[in-house]
Amino acid sequence: MEFLVDQNVEKAFEISNLMVTVANQKKVLKEEYEQSLFFFENGGVFKADESVICYVKNLKELLQENRAVIIDFNRTPIEITDLSKFLESLLNVHFQANNAYFSKFETLKKSKNIKSILSL
Repeated sequence: MEFLVDQNVEKAFEISNLMVTVANQKKVLKEEYEQSLFFFENGGVFKADESVICYVKNLKELLQENRAVIIDFNRTPIEITDLSKFLESLLNVHFQANNAYFSKFETLKKSKNIKSILSL
């Protein structure tokens, strides 16, 4: 009977450790994703998130010119001389980051032990 209790306690610790490891890896993946959204243009730092993409798209559509001054992530004004190219860069960075995040997240969901999770 004592052996069975020890096995149950050991199994509970394994599950608990696995859950903590998965939670930590999810946090690491999210942080990696957030960092992968940053890119540099004309000396500025931009985050290719949905709000910046929408802002640039709307700016491009509303302006009759293809250039504008945009405030970067560090609150520095940066002149963008080609809004079309800038929007394309934003979208490329955004979708590359999304795809990498999705791929790693799917691998994490399928992981059944701590060793495979830590190999991400």
